[in-house]
Amino acid sequence: MDKKSLPANLEKISKLTDVFSQGKGQMPDMQEIMSSAKDLLSGQQDAPDDSPPPAIITVKLSYSLLEPDGQEAEAGEGEGQLTEESLAVLPKLGMPLKYPLRSINVSSTDDYRVELQCVSGETLILYHMGYKFDDFVRILVRLKNKTLLSDMLFLESLRTSGVQAKYSLTDASGQQTTGECEVRLYDTALVTLTPASEIFRLPYSFIADIKVEDYVMTISSELGSQLKLSQMGPKLDLLSRRLSEAMNNLAMQAQAMVQDFLPDANPRVLRQVARLMRDGRAVQQQSLEEICPQLWPQLEQQLDAVGIKDEYQFLSRLSPPGKTAIGVKRGLMGDITGDYTWFLIPLYSGDAGQPGNAVAMEASSEGEGGGKATYFFRITGREEYRNMEDAETLHGIAEEFMSLLNICLLAINFRREPIYITDDQIDTPRFARYRYSVALIPELQLLRERFIGRVFHRSRGQWEQDVQDLLAFNVASSDDGERWSKT
Repeated sequence: MDKKSLPANLEKISKLTDVFSQGKGQMPDMQEIMSSAKDLLSGQQDAPDDSPPPAIITVKLSYSLLEPDGQEAEAGEGEGQLTEESLAVLPKLGMPLKYPLRSINVSSTDDYRVELQCVSGETLILYHMGYKFDDFVRILVRLKNKTLLSDMLFLESLRTSGVQAKYSLTDASGQQTTGECEVRLYDTALVTLTPASEIFRLPYSFIADIKVEDYVMTISSELGSQLKLSQMGPKLDLLSRRLSEAMNNLAMQAQAMVQDFLPDANPRVLRQVARLMRDGRAVQQQSLEEICPQLWPQLEQQLDAVGIKDEYQFLSRLSPPGKTAIGVKRGLMGDITGDYTWFLIPLYSGDAGQPGNAVAMEASSEGEGGGKATYFFRITGREEYRNMEDAETLHGIAEEFMSLLNICLLAINFRREPIYITDDQIDTPRFARYRYSVALIPELQLLRERFIGRVFHRSRGQWEQDVQDLLAFNVASSDDGERWSKT
């Protein structure tokens, strides 16, 4: 390394250290960690650059801007420019029209016209682009999809891309959508992206069945959806092979993790347990002990290794027997954090007046020195909980919510910040990046809706008292939207 670069690189090391040490109650932001680490490893010097981002493509065009009521506001000729973050129309005479890519959706590309729906309610129509039309549309869709994937907190490595297909997607309610898409394979999920920037993500761990018949791949999900992919030509074999490799790799990782805990377990037990715990899912004690009673104590020891066993033991005493769940996710942040251990603990009883109606969640990894805060989510509506008399019904609702919480936390890769920030905070520049994440990710919407509050770790006595206060607040309040905060 050049001696002249040492001061700058020492500054970058300090910056990366700051990212890990900051947070006051939340995990370090993964995007910040990866950005700082990449900058450090590249050896590049930080230099302020106030120049506008370069245009990726520039094209002469005609345009028409429609008001929300359909009336034409303006029209004319000009130049269209696409950058990594925005679309700009520069009229020959008049004020430029600039739209962040996050604020527009491609609704149609028929008849060599691009129709864009804007969050402002306006409609922007672009046409007369000549031979550059196809390139313009292709780049616009690519940039839009790249932005959407970032907003969806999707930061995994891309393994396979460029597989063009016809798709038919039937969701759990039976609603069907069809069209063209690009199929991509990432580390832990299959993703389809349409020309209209509609994104469907299916984690490999939730794939129940795959069939290939008559050149059609049918993928069924445990969550009730079904995806059919066709007209892929020779890339059908490529996709089948790569998808099989990705799923097998994830399954082997899960089996290796279980074998680390139980080196002498027989292969059949390894497969059964690995299926329950694949991709970091938290598994309930009673479900695990039916297959392998020896593993649960090992998982509890893992909680001790990452510094959150005291919290686990305190909360478990408030939970129905056998209902607690523990998960271990490998490589949540690559090689930076290693194994990521977490628990879910349902807190409720037959007496609706007692503190409860919540699921507690905490997570940590080795080297963190314990969790920063415990997060609590509401099992059901507060009035519904207060009026519930059937214990079996409550058990069923709690089981269902535990499964849903598992899915939701895995969908956002355990990011906590977009869960706890308030609606007012999302409207500030600091948290603006999450505004679109909330709009795009149903799982994040549910987590925010059910979020009660978080309890920080300052001292053991303070933490236990705050937990009791939060749970008491949760059964006393009648407003499902009200969050707890320490007074």
